[in-house]
Amino acid sequence: MPGSEQIGDVADLQRQIAWALDVAMEQPQGAVFMIPARLEPCDIPDRLRAWNHVDLFAPDGYARLVGALRKVERRGCG
Repeated sequence: MPGSEQIGDVADLQRQIAWALDVAMEQPQGAVFMIPARLEPCDIPDRLRAWNHVDLFAPDGYARLVGALRKVERRGCG
């Protein structure tokens, strides 16, 4: 997600989001395919707001991400 030090341009970001969402739609229902992660406080792009995200800048952000990935691993859902 773009931050104050965003890499690339907005059009490239939109293409990447579109690709990720297209691939996510091909996954089985309930599968965890992507977890949007914010590295710093910033707006979440509209198209990603429906997805659960993690704030890696928050004190518990990394632990929440690892916990979510472990839950996916235990369920056997990719």
